[in-house]
Amino acid sequence: MQRIRPALQELSVEMGIAAALASERLKTDGSELLYHYGVENPDSPMGQLVVIRNRQAVFVEVVEQYLQTITYEQGWVRSIALPQYRGVEVTVTPDINWGQPTVAQTGVRVADILSRVQAGEDVGSVARDFDLTKLAVQNLVKAA
Repeated sequence: MQRIRPALQELSVEMGIAAALASERLKTDGSELLYHYGVENPDSPMGQLVVIRNRQAVFVEVVEQYLQTITYEQGWVRSIALPQYRGVEVTVTPDINWGQPTVAQTGVRVADILSRVQAGEDVGSVARDFDLTKLAVQNLVKAA
């Protein structure tokens, strides 16, 4: 939060929007907030990304791999894929399940699947009920 609050304040003034956290121009590398200044970088379609707090450029190629999980629509975050769930696509989308982690192929909340397994139900029967493979349910349990 010590890095986020000052960065958001600066971006609010610079970008002129109150919801900077949802802007397509705002990025992260997992530890810093980055801003896409639109300066074209011939080696990358992302352009120039800079750490907001110190204006230092970042290695775009490394950040691009991380950002592939974020989908934008009209300049705003539409959904985020959660890579910790291996073997099953789990996304967070504001208008699906109130932004809770959801299995993309079925639209079922991850919490609903996990609660049944944690209650002692057989993984195979939970998988059948939610139209998933047994392996997908096991991967959800491992990531939880």
